[in-house]
Amino acid sequence: MKDPNKPKAPMTGYFRFVNSIRAQVTEETGLKGTAASKIFGERWAKLPQDQKDALKAEYTAEYAEYKQKLEEYKKTDEYAAFQKKKYTRKFKKAPKDKNAPKKPLSAYFIFLAEKRESLKAEFPEMSITQLGKKSGEIWKTLSEEEKEVYKAKHTALKEAYKTTRAEYEQTEEFKAYQALKAGWANDKKKAKKEGKKHDKKDALLDMQNAQQGSAGRGAAGFHKGLPAPVGPITIFLNDCVLQYVGPEGKEDQLNPTALTAFMQEESKKGHSLTKSRTSVRAI
Repeated sequence: MKDPNKPKAPMTGYFRFVNSIRAQVTEETGLKGTAASKIFGERWAKLPQDQKDALKAEYTAEYAEYKQKLEEYKKTDEYAAFQKKKYTRKFKKAPKDKNAPKKPLSAYFIFLAEKRESLKAEFPEMSITQLGKKSGEIWKTLSEEEKEVYKAKHTALKEAYKTTRAEYEQTEEFKAYQALKAGWANDKKKAKKEGKKHDKKDALLDMQNAQQGSAGRGAAGFHKGLPAPVGPITIFLNDCVLQYVGPEGKEDQLNPTALTAFMQEESKKGHSLTKSRTSVRAI
């Protein structure tokens, strides 16, 4: 899965060289892409060392600039959104065991498999979707005795599957799949933990933005030693929002470093402090 907003990495010295002779090689040999790889390698090997060093130096200089751009990009909303999308796609389902025995068809699908060709011949004008609908209609018209024939076939296949599955679970292929699945689960756990780190960073940035916005309106940030606030105050702390309900309707932000002391002082005064679990965003 490629991030369309990620800064483009510079080409290595070798690929800079390949890019410079690609058209020439195609004209001389008629070869393109991977077919010309051998020729590219041979010509790179014959290239004087000083020319190789010059190409590598260009790459090194551009890579330093690329790393700086990448670090800046990792602080953006676009990067955070892509990481969440990547996580969802990669870890939505566990990897499939390609060597596992296939589960048996249901009674209906056994019926469908047996009747498919005859239905195609009987209704040649129908599409696959229409044939599927027609098969369902025919299945509904079967008597219980007729359906029982296919149910019995399903039961027999199911018992055979149990035996085959039990044998498969004793194989090296199954052990390899279990290791693969465990690795996937571990990667998922790490990615989820990393995602929480990004969320906390986002929360901190939102908190800072909120405080800056408060300062821009001329409202004071509060800490121990300053007067207590006189109105509803939104307190930003990680992924929690603490709402202070005071006697007046003035809004302001609280400096989170004084959160504990502030709550203790306000509780002594009998003021109401409520806590709700929510996403942290500047209000």
